[in-house]
Amino acid sequence: MIVHDAMKSLEHFEDGRAAALAGLGYAGFVLDVYGKGVHGRSFDESLALMTPFQNDRAALQRRLRAGLAAAAAQPEIDGGALAAIGYCFGGLCVLDLARANAPVRGVASFHGILTPPPAEAKLAEPGRAIEPRVLVLHGWDDPFVPVETVPAFAREMSERRADWQLVAYGGTVHGFTKPSANQPEIGALYDAKADRRSWQALGDFLAELFAEPFASIDATASSTTTATTATTSTKLPTTASATSPAPRKLYFEDYTVGLEMKGGAYPVTEAEILEFGRRFDKQPIHNDKEAAAKSHFGGLVAPGCLTFAIRTALGNQMPDRPALVAGLGVEKMDLSKPVRPGDVLSLRMLVVDRRISAKRPDRGIITMEHAVLNQQGEPVLSMISRMMVEVRDARTADV
Repeated sequence: MIVHDAMKSLEHFEDGRAAALAGLGYAGFVLDVYGKGVHGRSFDESLALMTPFQNDRAALQRRLRAGLAAAAAQPEIDGGALAAIGYCFGGLCVLDLARANAPVRGVASFHGILTPPPAEAKLAEPGRAIEPRVLVLHGWDDPFVPVETVPAFAREMSERRADWQLVAYGGTVHGFTKPSANQPEIGALYDAKADRRSWQALGDFLAELFAEPFASIDATASSTTTATTATTSTKLPTTASATSPAPRKLYFEDYTVGLEMKGGAYPVTEAEILEFGRRFDKQPIHNDKEAAAKSHFGGLVAPGCLTFAIRTALGNQMPDRPALVAGLGVEKMDLSKPVRPGDVLSLRMLVVDRRISAKRPDRGIITMEHAVLNQQGEPVLSMISRMMVEVRDARTADV
């Protein structure tokens, strides 16, 4: 899964979406078409970076093809099973990949620009059918996509015999998937409902492309590693089923001191924070956007109990599970940094002590340090836990 950046070049948002896809068992690769280290710090700078590519779609296509080749060369990626998603300018990029019949199974555009390239760009042979499947997720009131371009896009896709879909969200403007979008005066505003619905639509689309189940955005299961321009993951089963083996059990003997386990990718949504806050933690910073904006946090933050619950969910996403008898408690919990909408959390666990139970030699006690990390690798929660697990063989267990 290749994630194409929006006009402002790489932000943590794109990394988060790649991590979410990696957490679902796909390999997520973030492509920055502007080049390594080239980022717009303001709207005007970003516009200056984007405009040359908009004006020369053939040059843009060459850059996109180079990105596809770089992605396909990664050892974690199956180069014969590529798909691409893009946001805003990235939406235009992935639609151009489809128009040019690039080697992808399908593309999905989120609040993307629909304007076709000029004929002189020669992205494809005249009259040739579009082979990749196409999904467009569009805010109906997006001022950056003039209303007349929508039927024009539909005609273009139909005339080129594409397998295409267009889903429009009423009362929704540009940038509806990005929690940082908060410029209603220019028609760019996050919409949690459209964000959730469009992600589910992507899930259905990918299930068709790859003929595999697709979990919801907060039911991820995998590990991620990040490079300069890529977030990738070895493809792992997301759920136990007839075609996906059950997670491997870890017994006392498997938990050696110094063993470190990492993984998971949990995107935190605004809707989740608000719902949890309204039900369980009625502080305004958790359940009232306007009040939270006026607080010293400057916006919504997740309740600590929600962050702890996410830690548990991340543990359940690990490909290996403890042969658990019981949890024995936690201590020294520290909430070191606020968790905000749009953060993507992962988990790191380290075994620091192990011993056989004095009363039950068929059971062992494992002590672990836990750290929940945000997309910048900063700890947002840390704690120490103890759990009792089964001993595989009490006769040979190392005490």
